[in-house]
Amino acid sequence: MKNKLKKIFLGLLLSVCSVAMFACGGGIERTPYTQLDKIMSDMSAHDMFTTSYVDSVSSKYVLKAFTNSEEKYVSECLIIPMNFIYKYQSDLSIIKEMKNLTGEQSNSIQNLERGITEINVGFNKLKNEYDRFITFQTAGSIYEGVKQAFLYEITDFVQNAYDLAFNLAEVENKVFYRYENKEVTTEVLTTKDTEYFKDYLSLSIGQDYYKLLLPSVKSINYPSTSELGDFLRNVKGRLASFITSFVGGSQFADLTGEMSVKEENGKDVITYTNDKMKSLYEIKGKLDTERGVLEESLKAFSLYDYIEIYNCDIASYKKVNMYAEIYYNQIQSYYLDTLSSYTTYLKTILFRS
Repeated sequence: MKNKLKKIFLGLLLSVCSVAMFACGGGIERTPYTQLDKIMSDMSAHDMFTTSYVDSVSSKYVLKAFTNSEEKYVSECLIIPMNFIYKYQSDLSIIKEMKNLTGEQSNSIQNLERGITEINVGFNKLKNEYDRFITFQTAGSIYEGVKQAFLYEITDFVQNAYDLAFNLAEVENKVFYRYENKEVTTEVLTTKDTEYFKDYLSLSIGQDYYKLLLPSVKSINYPSTSELGDFLRNVKGRLASFITSFVGGSQFADLTGEMSVKEENGKDVITYTNDKMKSLYEIKGKLDTERGVLEESLKAFSLYDYIEIYNCDIASYKKVNMYAEIYYNQIQSYYLDTLSSYTTYLKTILFRS
């Protein structure tokens, strides 16, 4: 009888542990969204960051170790999501005053809290790697090795930052209705709405650059003496231009469209047909489609292998992947043509000429 009771007790205990997120060490507690402001402040106060300008855009999250002309692309990749989080984190204070949140809205907030937890864990890892990095400041193989290890950790942290920024953007959309369903509205759009869209679109485009310049080459800064290095140099130039002219853009256009009045229940209702918003959704959809092709190409064609194993010889790569040249051409076309063309078109809608 005692053994049977023990088995029942253990079964109940295991059930409780499986339900609880962290009571029995089975997971990590989500960080409340109310702590985001403090976490961001703690990050900006850390010695690895400095408040400075990158391509005319100010940020509290500029990496001190990556500010020279050959390495600033690392800071460029980071400041886009970090600036987004810093800029819109104050909106979260409104949530506690809101009542009757939908299930979708609650899920968005939970996703945000998971993102906050992940970036906090990532930041602690980054701090440990930074401590090792600053221990070796004399040029040489040891310094270069430690610096590269620090850069690997930065690469992971930048991904954490993008994940959190997109989580926050989801809250902005699902809870505050910032981005969707603006083609026909009863409210006048302001330049603040334009700014929301510019910042929102900057995330996806910035992440495109990040994926190519850091993860796809395993965080190695290849010199332009190689064919791949020259391609990456061109992309870095486009990233800098994107930050200056798009991320840092501030002369916003009016997105409000044509007004119409119709009678509903004996009252005149004013609506606005916002053709510019329709164009924004269309161009975003087309770019997302192109981005899907890019994702497949980056999976099928390793830029790292292309230089490290095949010495930038596409003929050699084709011996193991017959479509290698097609994939590489798609990657180059996206970054050297498609992305620039779409960004230029977006600017004609979002900014005053």
